[in-house]
Amino acid sequence: MANNTGNPLNSVDPRDLQDNAQNFDKAVNDLEGDTWTDRFGRPRKTYSAVEKEVEGLLVAGGTIFPDEPTGRAAVEDGQYFFAESVDPDISRVLWQRIDANSSRRVAEDPDVEMVRAIAESFDVGDSPEAHTYFTDLVGQIVATLFADGKLTSHGYELGTALVEGLRLFDTNGFFPVDIGLSGASLYGVDIEATPNDDTALVDKYGFLISGVYGGEAVQAFAPGHGVARKKTPALEAAIRTAIQHIILYGQSLSIGSNGEPPISTSQPYQNVMLSSGVRIGQHGNGYNASSFAPLIEQLNDTRFGETPASGAANGITRRALENGGLEEQYKFLVTSSGRGGRRVDELVPGQPNGDWELTVRAIQDAKALCDAQGISYSVPCMLWLQGNANVWHQAEDSLPEDYIERWLGQMWTPMKEEIYRITGQASIPYMFTYQAALNPENTDVPYIGPQTAQWRASMTYDDVVMFAPSYFFPRNPDDVHASNEGYWLIGEYAARAMYQTLYQRKKFRPLEPVSVVWGASSIVLKFHVPMGSVVIDDALFPTLPNAGFEIRESYRSTNLVTGAITGAAVTGDDEVTLTLDTNVTIPDTAVLQYPQGNVRDTAGLWDKATSPLGNEFALHNALVTFHYSRKFGF
Repeated sequence: MANNTGNPLNSVDPRDLQDNAQNFDKAVNDLEGDTWTDRFGRPRKTYSAVEKEVEGLLVAGGTIFPDEPTGRAAVEDGQYFFAESVDPDISRVLWQRIDANSSRRVAEDPDVEMVRAIAESFDVGDSPEAHTYFTDLVGQIVATLFADGKLTSHGYELGTALVEGLRLFDTNGFFPVDIGLSGASLYGVDIEATPNDDTALVDKYGFLISGVYGGEAVQAFAPGHGVARKKTPALEAAIRTAIQHIILYGQSLSIGSNGEPPISTSQPYQNVMLSSGVRIGQHGNGYNASSFAPLIEQLNDTRFGETPASGAANGITRRALENGGLEEQYKFLVTSSGRGGRRVDELVPGQPNGDWELTVRAIQDAKALCDAQGISYSVPCMLWLQGNANVWHQAEDSLPEDYIERWLGQMWTPMKEEIYRITGQASIPYMFTYQAALNPENTDVPYIGPQTAQWRASMTYDDVVMFAPSYFFPRNPDDVHASNEGYWLIGEYAARAMYQTLYQRKKFRPLEPVSVVWGASSIVLKFHVPMGSVVIDDALFPTLPNAGFEIRESYRSTNLVTGAITGAAVTGDDEVTLTLDTNVTIPDTAVLQYPQGNVRDTAGLWDKATSPLGNEFALHNALVTFHYSRKFGF
């Protein structure tokens, strides 16, 4: 007799175990009944009933009827059945009965002898010279298919030599025609798409022969057009070369100021530097590009030690290997050519110290080294660590758009043109940037113009990626520069964004706000969360009032709206709510600001890295520095 306890699912009551055993016995072994009742009182079909239904549905038990009418009369509506075919090349036909007067032809099974004859006609052995002939109606050979995939017809050979398309060979082995996914070549003339759906004809050296630009036909060296590159650079065109050059550029954090002693003193993979070292300019060992050497960190001028170079390059390789990649496909060269204390306008072309020009020289020399060794070379990205000097000099580049103009317009755009010219690569190099920290001597008036510019650029431009704010990285006692382990950690965070963006082809986005709903009694913020969920704690940064959120009377105002925020709490996996004091007047010009603070995600529960000193770091994503204006938005 059933106990019928009524206990919920997942019950461990022995009485429910007894009921389940009796029910299972009936469900499996009862050949007469069609149903049984489970312990929740629901009727269920027995296994025998299911077998009968399936057998009834599947082609009438497998019987092959002599013809369609006979089969249709033997089954019910909706059932499938086989019938013999009058075609000698068809062994049987699968039908589905519609009603008593009609059936639907579903499929045909070919005769086994016909299949065998076709297979034998293609059985040409394992030799590359083995082939199959195709003939016309009078028996003349019109094409030959070889075992290696080549197809010859009327004196031309259709091969598969190109990765991105097909190649036609003539009888002398020359290939006058290439047909690719991004363009074509006809007897040495390239036909390729250009931006804005224009078309260009260029010769094998990349010089423009003629083309159509904006609906206007132009000839070679027409004013305003000049020389066209053979390939239009594109983000999706990146390939892994034998040497992939990461350019490390910026101010003091890019060259490891106060990062002594170095901690990455051995190379665990195949990553390299130039023979003179990672630092090729200020505070380096001079400049020597005669060869490559294993990438390690060195001490120069007593206080220039660890840089982010090893953390970045080794971090990418480690992630690739952990994800099943091959080490030889992730070999990086890193050069650091920055200079301490420089604003962005001092790192553009034509400055007295020549740091920009030295960066270009390193690209030229690295390419020459690779050419001499017969290996491929590319520049997938720049790692930009700059902005603090602009934060300190608040009179310069006072607006985010000023910083972007100098950084991306005056420094990066001409650098990319040099990269294309020197390497010939078809891929647009990415710009990876951190977000500059506050001026530690003046945190009461946090100026975040460069920080806003860096974050805004990562949201606006496909080739700009901001990998982390820098306020939480371990610092040197001077509270300005990173510690040696802090420099390594900056590289590790950059490596995560680089691996995801460059090789997994998914642009990395930091923990960043996506919407703000500013009400009378609360402000609700929604975030893009890279991994896990939002948390407020001191895991990355010492506890601040209201998790670091504050309201100022206006942008760059020295006046806080004191007491406006009374609390900050996580109210969803991707949501934080700020409670407002309704008795405090907040002006319409007010700005919600987050210079630094305690909001992070939980990525570090799964993503961890161990420093050369043996310390494990949970790589949580910290919330970016931002401000939100009630009038202008982010």
